[in-house]
Amino acid sequence: MTNELETSRLRLRAYTREDLDLLAALYADPEVTAFTKLGSLTRAEAEATLDGYLADWRDRVFGMCAAFLKDSGEFAGECGFFVLERSGELALRYTKS
Repeated sequence: MTNELETSRLRLRAYTREDLDLLAALYADPEVTAFTKLGSLTRAEAEATLDGYLADWRDRVFGMCAAFLKDSGEFAGECGFFVLERSGELALRYTKS
């Protein structure tokens, strides 16, 4: 089973430990995080978030994905499913860089 999906414009794949720099930069950008509940994150907070993403893929076999533009390979943001803490319901989120 692969943790990748391609559309006509994007390649989505499960995050890996090597994506920490991408995720830290994404979550440190105040324009990107202006409408998130936590706001900008430190590198340590982004690493903890990445640890959670990796655990979701390991334990639930789904989770957040890194998104890349197919034409250039440029990091475009993230997209994926996560479980809401309060209700346990499944939600979809995307963040673009």
